Amino acid sequence: MDLVDIRRAIAAERRELADLLDTLTAKQWDAPSLVAYGRRLPTGRLHGEPRARFVAA
Repeated sequence: MDLVDIRRAIAAERRELADLLDTLTAKQWDAPSLVAYGRRLPTGRLHGEPRARFVAA
């Protein structure tokens, strides 16, 4: 696996995670988490690049 393949694999995993996060309801987003960042999952730390995927209702 070369660097290009690794980057493609990482991009595919990030898209898969973003697609999963898009399915969460507001109630699920507000549920307590086990991380030390407060109540919401720190998704900004997961994908590394700015990405506007979620819009407040």
